[in-house]
Amino acid sequence: MSETVPQSAAEKKARQRASKRAAGFVEVCVWVAPERVDEVRAFAASLPGPKPPKTPGQMSLFE
Repeated sequence: MSETVPQSAAEKKARQRASKRAAGFVEVCVWVAPERVDEVRAFAASLPGPKPPKTPGQMSLFE
């Protein structure tokens, strides 16, 4: 049986950030007035996702 080692919250967050970075995302933190929070969240939600990462070595697979 394979046992999993419990991870701390910091380790889980680090793995999540690394995964998002690999997918092309960048983390941005901003401070906004409480009355503008919904407006900023709506704007962030309206942005398109990142373009898929290009791996030059894999282009030969499609040729």
